Amino acid sequence: SLSGRLLLGQMTQDQQLTSIGYGYSLPTDSIDAKVDITGMTLKAVTKLNRAWRLTGSYDYNDRENNTQIEQWTQISINDVTGQVRYNNPYDLTTHNAKLSTDYRINHGLKLDAGYDFKRDERSNQGRETTDDNNVWARLRVTSFDMWDMWLKGSLSKRDGSEYKASESSSAEQNPLLRRYYLADRDRTQIEARFNHSPIENLNVDFGVRYALDDYTETQIGLTESKDTNYDINLSYMINDDVNVNTFYNHQIIKSAQSGSANLNIATWQADIEDTVDVVGAGLSYNNLMDSRLRLGLDYTYSDSDSTTQVRQGISGDYGDYFAKVLNINVYAQYQATEKMAFRIDYKMEKYLDNDDANDIAPDTIWNVMSLGNLQHDYTAHMIMLNVSYSL
Repeated sequence: SLSGRLLLGQMTQDQQLTSIGYGYSLPTDSIDAKVDITGMTLKAVTKLNRAWRLTGSYDYNDRENNTQIEQWTQISINDVTGQVRYNNPYDLTTHNAKLSTDYRINHGLKLDAGYDFKRDERSNQGRETTDDNNVWARLRVTSFDMWDMWLKGSLSKRDGSEYKASESSSAEQNPLLRRYYLADRDRTQIEARFNHSPIENLNVDFGVRYALDDYTETQIGLTESKDTNYDINLSYMINDDVNVNTFYNHQIIKSAQSGSANLNIATWQADIEDTVDVVGAGLSYNNLMDSRLRLGLDYTYSDSDSTTQVRQGISGDYGDYFAKVLNINVYAQYQATEKMAFRIDYKMEKYLDNDDANDIAPDTIWNVMSLGNLQHDYTAHMIMLNVSYSL
């Protein structure tokens, strides 16, 4: 079989610019922004025999920024520097090609393998082209009653064109600094997932993933990252109308970073450990009012913590960071007619963090009058009404 899709779009903005706080003549009354978007998807699937199948796909996405480039007077603190800055239009073109095969060895045992290629082409950035090559294989076992298990391993490598840091493409002062999403990288990843239904109404899903990223050519910047993730999900059908679910996710990311106090060699290192725990639960009641009404409640709590150890001769604690987020969502969905449906949501979010970068007084920086302590500690409430109509 062969399928495809074509996407054409455009984003525009021509509202008048404001000069509040600028105090100098604008190069134009309106930025006259325009971004053209083009997308295409092709997919082909063929069966070689009853047990063997091949799949290939290609995705193309192009985002072309055709906004007019203007010259803007640059201001530092309160004085005009005499220099000018330009609004650089950033273009992005992405190519995704995938080739995979799956072979059913016997009843309850299947082997998948594939190759994925991704190319990103950027303008006005430190690296114009990056290529990601990824090979993977997965073994799936369903031969045990009420069990579905699979194990997957992958190796990937990212490289690309020559890295050219310049004033127009980046704000870094050190030409050896590499942005992690542009830098050369070798990734090794393994993941497994187990799904089990011990009884008819209960489903248990457990997964684990480990990824090692090695930034092979980076001297200044992120040099290594280890990502370990565990999650478990439980879903239980109380009856035909009521379903409850709960989940827990634990993630640890350990990163190594190199920095420099001069331009040609790394002079300090940092070890960063990020820990994220997320727990949640949900309840849904369906088929009320002649199967027209659905009620639901979702609860999520996230607790993240980050520690940084800096090594420059002697080790030092850079300071801890934490963020806590509580979300509650209560909703009702009503199918008024065959084509029209209404949904109302009440959402509450409670957020707290202790980012030291925001914990400053208005006069902490001698020549800057800041807004003071900007640490987040808030509770937000929102009511949403959604109406959908199917033609």
